[in-house]
Amino acid sequence: IRQASLSEEEWNDLPLELQTRLIQSSKKSAQLSVVAHVDARQLTFGKEQGLSVNGLTFVAVLFDRNGKYITGQRQLVNLRLSDATLQDVLRSGFQVEALFDVAPGSYLVREVVREAQGGQMSALSRKVEIPD
Repeated sequence: IRQASLSEEEWNDLPLELQTRLIQSSKKSAQLSVVAHVDARQLTFGKEQGLSVNGLTFVAVLFDRNGKYITGQRQLVNLRLSDATLQDVLRSGFQVEALFDVAPGSYLVREVVREAQGGQMSALSRKVEIPD
């Protein structure tokens, strides 16, 4: 995951969508919302005590315009789903949000997600411009 988060290569084992949104807080700084959405129909679920189980690791990384690492966030999601909840998740997918404090400028956002059960991984990058 670390290597993928620092790479520019895209992986598409899992259907991953990445959305960014600027939350303006002042003229000197703002928050950047990075939402990663995974289509859960491609996830591999195991069974434990009658529940469908898997784990997802989400890593969101922020780079400056020159490709220098600024900061990153990692979120671990342990899924232990009943059959009814699994059906809901399969219909709607699964998403997490990372928030970054940013100043005006150009950035590159990198999102990596990896599942524990099947080892599938996806990675995407998006350029983001924070206006003055």
